[in-house]
This record gives sequence, C-alpha cells and structure tokens, in this order.
Amino acid sequence: MLRSRHRRLLRWDNMPPNWSLRALRNSRNVTVREVESESRRIAEAKGDMRFYISNARLTQLESNLFTEPSLWKLFSLSAIYKVRLTELMRLYNVEAEESDKYTAIASPDVTCLLTDMPDSYRMSEMLRGLVKDPDKTTLLPRVIDSQSHFFPNTEHIMGWDVTDSGFRVLLSADIAGLAQSEVRPIMEDFLGRHDLTIADIDHWLVHPGGPKVIEALEDGLGLPDKALALSWECLAEAGNISSASVLLILDKTMKRLPHGKPGDVGVLMAMGPAFSAELVLLQW
Repeated sequence: MLRSRHRRLLRWDNMPPNWSLRALRNSRNVTVREVESESRRIAEAKGDMRFYISNARLTQLESNLFTEPSLWKLFSLSAIYKVRLTELMRLYNVEAEESDKYTAIASPDVTCLLTDMPDSYRMSEMLRGLVKDPDKTTLLPRVIDSQSHFFPNTEHIMGWDVTDSGFRVLLSADIAGLAQSEVRPIMEDFLGRHDLTIADIDHWLVHPGGPKVIEALEDGLGLPDKALALSWECLAEAGNISSASVLLILDKTMKRLPHGKPGDVGVLMAMGPAFSAELVLLQW
C-alpha cells in the first residue's frame, strides 16, 4: 500500500513540469518502485498496458523537460498520488476542453478500474467527457518500452572499416545466422518484462536487412506466415536502406491501421552496426 494519504496537489510556481512531477512524488513519499507496482495493477485491472509506468519511463518523465506523459499515464499518476487528473494536466498546460488532443482510453460504460476500488480510483465525469466514440477514434500506437542491445564480440559482423581511401562497408555473411540464433533470447527477455510472449505480438515492424536476414528472423522467432509481410514489401520497393527503413514500415502500418485495435501490441525492431538491435514495444 502507498504510504501517503494527502490529496491536495502542491504548487511549484515557475518550476519545469518534470521537476514538479518529481517534487509531487517526493511530497507523497512514494518510491519509483511503488509507482511501477501500482500502475501495473491499474493496467492489469483496465486490461490496457498504456496505464503502466515502468521505472525507466517515470525516471524519464521526471528528468527530461521535453518528455510528456500520455493521458493514460497521467490517469495512473493521479490515482497513485491521490490528486485530481485536471491538476496533473495543468502541469503540462493541457486544459480539459482540449480533449481532441487525446484518443479514447476506455469505452464510456467502463468508469472504474476495479469494482472494489475506492472513489479516488474511479473515472471522473471530466475524464469520461474525454472519451469519444471508439468507432470514430484514431488510435495511435504508444511507446510502452524500449531497449538497446549490443551483441558482444560482433564488431566484425556489420559496420565500417576506415581505409586510406575512405569508408568501406562491412557486411558479414554471419549476419543471418546471428539474427536466427541470438535475437530470440533478448526478445523473450524484453517482452517478458511486460508478461508478454512472442505469440502475443499482433504487429511486427522489422527493419528489412535483406532476404536472408528476414528469413532468419522469421525462423529464429518462430513467426507465423506473413508476419513480416511489410518487411518484404519495403525491401522490394526500396531495398535495404539501413535501419532507418523501419520508419517506412511504421508509416505503412499507420496508414493501413488508421483506427487500430485497442489493446493490440507490436514490436518495432531495427538492427545496426557491430551487431546491435533496437527494440520498441508499442500498444494501440
């Protein structure tokens, strides 16, 4: 249980929002670990991981001036810190009537997190006013988590050699084998932090690093047929234009899923020199 029972949000005039957020947490005598634990409980109750706030995400919100929380996370923080959602919104200069900036976070008839939750955990009328018709709402994927991974002793796999005549690209034939055997363990560990498995992923947005790499990932991750259809499509249209090509796949995904499906999860993955991988967990 959280120790604080204060309900009034303190004012920190002329203080950046990230500092205010940290000061609020400290005033409530709540630890980062408690925020993660409580937000996970809220997310599980709602069946939506967008309400979850990881240790890394909270640290980012409290340390980075230019990082803003989504409405889902503000809702969790308001419940955990026992303050009004509107007060947290004002930290980021967001007014309740600016609801068009946000997408629906629940269906209008679902107004509380748990049936036995206290009133402070119930969805306010103002928050219900932000909820729109799900059929007309554009659900954009939200970043839930990210991870960078460097595979040791792989400097010879991918990268650049500096020669007397300039840079020379280095692409080893071992790339496909590494992708097949080494990516799955880090993927399982990454997803496991959110109680997910590879089979739970609805959308795969993977950097098309060439035919052999795509085939190796399909085989190594045990993906179903057509899971990497967009990777093959982008490879055919533009070729392997390095890891940044994953943004083309993201763009195609957004255009083909304009309304999304609430609760869907996806993985955006790109590979780079030395050999390294970048993983991003998304949820609609």
